[in-house]
Amino acid sequence: MGPVIDRYDRFVFDLDGTIWRGTTLLAHATEVLAEIRRRGAPVAFLTNNGSRSGREVAETLRHNGIEASPPEVVTSGRAARRLLEDRGEGGRTCFLCGGAGLREELEPLGMEFLSEDDGERAEVVVVTRDEEFTYARLRAASRAVARGAFFAATNPDPTLPVEDGFWPGGGSIVAAVQAASGGIAPVFAGKPERPMLEEAERAIGGAGGRILLVGDRPASDLESARRMGWDGALVLTGVTDDPGRIDPPPDVVLKDLSDLLAGGG
Repeated sequence: MGPVIDRYDRFVFDLDGTIWRGTTLLAHATEVLAEIRRRGAPVAFLTNNGSRSGREVAETLRHNGIEASPPEVVTSGRAARRLLEDRGEGGRTCFLCGGAGLREELEPLGMEFLSEDDGERAEVVVVTRDEEFTYARLRAASRAVARGAFFAATNPDPTLPVEDGFWPGGGSIVAAVQAASGGIAPVFAGKPERPMLEEAERAIGGAGGRILLVGDRPASDLESARRMGWDGALVLTGVTDDPGRIDPPPDVVLKDLSDLLAGGG
């Protein structure tokens, strides 16, 4: 049997735990992406980390020797923009639990971004991983949500893979805002929800051909592939090291990305 990549026409790669951990590129990522580019196959990169913009992520990929352009990078912030746009929330007052990267992704909506002092009167609250998260931000976000603001969250992932283990992910902050608002649940935009998956499909140029999504989280990556009718490859370099208990099982299991260039799977 030939290389796994021979079976597919378009590729979607998760980033955190698949292409890199923290700021460290994982083994074989450069060579695998170079081979896919050599073949001329469309590629998209997905990240449920909404703290950086697609422009910033593309710059980091290029700095690490991986060809990428901002339209090919779908962050959960971009997915949140799609969610808010589809709901007609553009132009409203907004409070963010997130940094400049999330704000950059949402700026095309023409929203008025409020400070912590005014945040509780926001009509929309958007929450992602936020390294400057404070009690003041929690207070503003939760009070706005409790008063009826639309509560959007980029993703439910509780952790983020880094070089020496895991950091708190966006889902941890979302859980705090939900608890402090009296249990009001958010609407999620990132994997495996439709706003992000529709943006991913747009990034690879549509739904034609056989598509493979490569990721490390069954609940977000493999579920995303299932919902879109794509094949899902589980790579064992992130949060999952035992594929035997996953139901339904992945279409492809990769010990690392080099297995895409090998037969089997």
